[in-house]
Amino acid sequence: MAFTPLWPHDSEVSSRAYDSVEDDFDLGRTAAADLDVTRLVAVVNLDAFQVGALYQMAETSDADVDGDVEQDGYVLSASFKIDAVKLKAQWGASTISNNDADVDTDAELLALGADYGLSKQTNLYVHYTMASYERDTDGAEEQTADKLDFGIVHQF
Repeated sequence: MAFTPLWPHDSEVSSRAYDSVEDDFDLGRTAAADLDVTRLVAVVNLDAFQVGALYQMAETSDADVDGDVEQDGYVLSASFKIDAVKLKAQWGASTISNNDADVDTDAELLALGADYGLSKQTNLYVHYTMASYERDTDGAEEQTADKLDFGIVHQF
């Protein structure tokens, strides 16, 4: 059994990394800002099983930016390997609070997948992801998205 805990902290991380999510969902951000992010990560390996957990806290680095944002979220993951097949599941939830606009956005994600190892360098994969975002405003707004990915990965 192997247990790996981590407690990384990153300062002034660009929130522009969330722009691809912003294209699909209106998360109520009023401006791009840098974030201070702290995570607690743990992974436990038990032979063919792997279980992981992540807890993240983030807040706007610069108080002068329009859109003071705080975020709390967590992700739980598990995988099980049977010969050349690795089955995977992941669930996460997050609350993003825009304190200046008095708006909260709750996000939830469920992902299921399988990888098939053709060789040490080549894998086939299929992943299905369901995401939902609910914005706490006067007219509580909810958006959902489903995504199916499949492909091949070859490492040179």
